[in-house]
Amino acid sequence: MISLVFIVRLKNRGNRRRRRSETNMKERLISWELLDGKRRARDQNGVPRGHLTVYVGHERMQRFVIPTKYLEYPEF
Repeated sequence: MISLVFIVRLKNRGNRRRRRSETNMKERLISWELLDGKRRARDQNGVPRGHLTVYVGHERMQRFVIPTKYLEYPEF
């Protein structure tokens, strides 16, 4: 016959597992929200906020994504 103490221990073990899985789910949701925020920070062309796209070349155009702060430099 199974003792009552054994049954209670089994139930508690299940509760611990459930709490762990809930914590893992929360962590996963948070990480997905962070990733989603990074995705939204980019516009349709895949350019992050605070950056701009520059095309260089005549025959063979090359695309560069640069930070807008580079516009302050005269060399640019």
